[in-house]
Amino acid sequence: MLLAASGAASTAFEEAEAAERAHPGSFSAPSLSTLQQQALAQRLRWAIQDRDERMGPARVVSLDRVLADQEAALRRLDAATASAAPADAAAWHTVRVRLQADRLLALVERGRPADAITLYDTLRAAGTELPPYGLAAAAGAFAQERRSADAVPLYEAAIAKAGTDLPMPDAIHFELVYAYQDTGRFEDAEALLKRIEDATPAFLRLAPQARRPNRQYTDVSGMRSLLTLYENRPALAQERFATLTQEAPLNSGFAQGAAQTERLRDHPEAALARFEALATNQPFDLGARAGHVEALMDAGEFAEARRRAEALQADAPDAVAVRGLARRRRAVVGPQLEIESAGSTGGATLADREWHLDSRLSSGLIDDQWRVFYDQSLGRGDTALGDANRARGGLGLNWQRGRWLAEGEVQRSNTGPYRSSVAGRVDYRAGDAWRLSATYDGDSKDLPWKAQIAGTGAREAGASVGYVVDESRRFDLKWKQLDFSDGNLRSGLDFSWSERWISTPRFQLETRLGVDASRGREQEVPYFNPSSDASAQLAVRAQWLNWKSDDRQFFQAVELGGGGYRQAGFGTGPLWSLRYEHRWNLGPKLALRYGVSISSHPYDSVSERQRGVFLNLSTPLQ
Repeated sequence: MLLAASGAASTAFEEAEAAERAHPGSFSAPSLSTLQQQALAQRLRWAIQDRDERMGPARVVSLDRVLADQEAALRRLDAATASAAPADAAAWHTVRVRLQADRLLALVERGRPADAITLYDTLRAAGTELPPYGLAAAAGAFAQERRSADAVPLYEAAIAKAGTDLPMPDAIHFELVYAYQDTGRFEDAEALLKRIEDATPAFLRLAPQARRPNRQYTDVSGMRSLLTLYENRPALAQERFATLTQEAPLNSGFAQGAAQTERLRDHPEAALARFEALATNQPFDLGARAGHVEALMDAGEFAEARRRAEALQADAPDAVAVRGLARRRRAVVGPQLEIESAGSTGGATLADREWHLDSRLSSGLIDDQWRVFYDQSLGRGDTALGDANRARGGLGLNWQRGRWLAEGEVQRSNTGPYRSSVAGRVDYRAGDAWRLSATYDGDSKDLPWKAQIAGTGAREAGASVGYVVDESRRFDLKWKQLDFSDGNLRSGLDFSWSERWISTPRFQLETRLGVDASRGREQEVPYFNPSSDASAQLAVRAQWLNWKSDDRQFFQAVELGGGGYRQAGFGTGPLWSLRYEHRWNLGPKLALRYGVSISSHPYDSVSERQRGVFLNLSTPLQ
């Protein structure tokens, strides 16, 4: 008993078993089971340390042995309690509860959170009162299964039950901060983190030497910066990580946070450079390796991302970071379905009523660079000149490697002079700042409905250049030309500036300033085609987070725009628009946006009010 209390529980149990074999009755059955539980708990701690220092199948051998021995210990306990004296019932119950709590922890650490949740549900149904670490283990299982709403009350119960016996900070406090974040309880996360910071000085209060650094202070500093990043404050997170990496350049956690910040700031090249440096300095850090794979996918380096992901899977398939990466990677490289649809009424100059539905079905990534896709475009427009239906299908091939993306397709329409045509696109990312693109469509989808009714078609060419400062600021310049089959030629130039001014966990405010101008060659045509026109509009968009559960979110957004439109021969008139939308992000499974809009636009000095609805959907098919 003294050995067990002194940190040698495993040796104590071995000696007790030997003594019991040599002299039966030396230990009571509850005492021997208590020693066995303590020995298994100690072996579990060793197995976790052993796992964290190994790669490959060998990393979980010790954990699997502990799990097997826990099962044997529970069977032995069941057999012993069947004939136990009533006076020993409390002792047997205590041993059983601790064995089950240890098993919960072992299942979570083994990467089997679903099994841990099943065990917890069984224990809860039986009215079992788990110790604090058992509650925390069950909470960790729910968090790993992306069920943080179920994890939060368990973490809170574990902290309350432990009381003053739980030091501040403990791993449970850190995990609860992230669980609060994942359930949208940002104020609670901030309050708990503030308590952790207050309880974690930069230097140890009691130490042999003065001003000895407190290692937990480093963890808390990194957590503060990560929390800032997860709260949609990437600019502030970047400043903090820059300071931290300057003060501790070899700290893996700080370096990972800085690299992750570059990713979220839309700087794929900078993120890759940081992760590649981490791969050299910390080659066995699982979190850094998982982040590196995601950065490679952002940069279009799918072959290298696959090789590194497979190496991670071979080294640590049970790790939380590796399992999460596998889930996200399947969504990125798997087949995908994208749908954009909209309908409107009231714009008599263009169409009294119109609707369209554009969809794309893409295959999974082939040879780390190719996708086969099928495009379908359907639409209808009702005008004063008649009604028109449009249907076009296209089969194409998409290629992406590194900074380049190119695709081409052959397509067939139901009407018009360009029923059989081709389309293509080339994109190039010239570093983190510049984005270049060129497009061609042999049968433009932007053809006016009245032009189609008149039997006219159009070929479309376009080019654009974008300058990305970061995720909050971007400038774009676009040129587009429609070459109509009736001899008309329409060219347009568009400049836009997008800026996010406010970014908090619950609210974002953005503006978009757009200026465009266009010219038309022919005016004696049955569709709207002024000789020249121009417009300027400022749109303000406000977005609120209404619900969050792990990587599932629901937003509401309102966008209000206003400006002026100038048409040659008719002067300048006001234009405005109002748009309300809902947006659902259901992790890697689904992105859905839908809403309503109303707008006013002057045509030939007559303002026309248009009302519309829209729905966009994107989902991986896995």
